[in-house]
Amino acid sequence: MAECLKVPEIRHHFERPKVPFQLLREQPIETQHDDRWVSGVIDRAVVLMDEGKASAITIIDFKTDAKETAESLRTKHTPQLHIYRAALHRITGVPLDEIRCYLLATELRQMVEID
Repeated sequence: MAECLKVPEIRHHFERPKVPFQLLREQPIETQHDDRWVSGVIDRAVVLMDEGKASAITIIDFKTDAKETAESLRTKHTPQLHIYRAALHRITGVPLDEIRCYLLATELRQMVEID
């Protein structure tokens, strides 16, 4: 992780926001998705606050998969991040388009955005 933080495109995701925020780390989550119960752990979520209310969220999920490409990680993990996005939308009321999702590919030292 220390090596990843040397990469500017990664490091800025770990800098303190200039606005009020809440930081969630290793946040367990349980939700229903497609008529099934899903459990997971959100590695990191930065919730930006505006007048005491959540206004935007950035979710970062750490991936240590070796010998993977950014595209293969995106393909493999997009469903998981979509579930996390939907759950945080329901919990906080933050619009889906204000919840950004990333994979931190530690082996690649790259942030992979999930649409």
